[in-house]
Amino acid sequence: MKKILLMIIAALAAAAPALMGAGPGERADSLMRASLGRLECRADSGDPEAMFRLANVLETGYGPLRPDSAKALRLYGEAADKGYAPALNYLGFKLFNGDGVSPDPDRGLSLIEKAALQGDPKGAANLGWLLVSGRKVVPDPEKAVYWLSKAADAGLPVAMMQLAAIYTEGLPPVAPDTLRAERLLMRAAKAGQHQADMRLRDLMARKWMDLSADSAVSLGARLYASDGAPCSAVELFRIAAAKGSARAEALLGEAFATGRGVEYDHDASVNAFYRAATMGNHPAQYILAELLDLFPDALADILGSGNNRSDLAETNAAYWYARAAEGGIADGRSAIEALIHEPTPVRESQ
Repeated sequence: MKKILLMIIAALAAAAPALMGAGPGERADSLMRASLGRLECRADSGDPEAMFRLANVLETGYGPLRPDSAKALRLYGEAADKGYAPALNYLGFKLFNGDGVSPDPDRGLSLIEKAALQGDPKGAANLGWLLVSGRKVVPDPEKAVYWLSKAADAGLPVAMMQLAAIYTEGLPPVAPDTLRAERLLMRAAKAGQHQADMRLRDLMARKWMDLSADSAVSLGARLYASDGAPCSAVELFRIAAAKGSARAEALLGEAFATGRGVEYDHDASVNAFYRAATMGNHPAQYILAELLDLFPDALADILGSGNNRSDLAETNAAYWYARAAEGGIADGRSAIEALIHEPTPVRESQ
């Protein structure tokens, strides 16, 4: 809804010069009214997309336009009568659920199915979900998987999640398929579905235990950096760290320091970076050096507070800068780049 309205406002940017004499509130109100006027003209001319957009706005109201649910419903119906797939799906779902209209599940399902047959992803997802739920519909898991797959292939994250749930447990006669569920959850997580990340972690944690340290940290770094699954990534880092991966320790330090995929924890971050640095991970050595530059006592809790602690080389930033330089790390940016994007761990002790 908001996206549609923002598009409407943006389309009227050229009209702004004529409103230079008005205050900010008046200009915004005038732009909105002009935009709505143009949309109404398009709707009056029979444009089904414009009818649908205008109905969206009228359903809740926006700015100077007051809600008009009756007119919105009429416009949805007219757009659906013209075969506009989003309107068919939207009106169908309202009729199926009795949302602001008298319930008519049979007609609602028919409209949703028409939208799905026209290739509307939301229509396909809704149809698939209804066929899974069996609510007012005869359940048909195989047909549900077909339509949810159509919606998932079109890039709809909610369909990916629903399909993954089916493959996780199986829904006779559809057999469980962990590999498909994993791929779907990864796609949904990359599309911004936080719950997909959590489900992916829960689904795969036991299987990931069988990965080598290098494989676990490599997959974790990919999920952490670009695939939108930081919680799953942290689980992989923990697994790899337990198997002796210095890079995994350093990545855990990064996660604790930023609160990405795990709650922020300064002490846990320092401990993880220190473990990675002592194991020979050069990015961690540089990060630890920067930390000691700012907080000379950062390692006090780790190394203890005895009289000889200040004589330890490990308490000096210069010591860790020199170690990091041996691995070609000379600044913070290169340290983070090497840490997250290196395809294999950086010279780790065995």
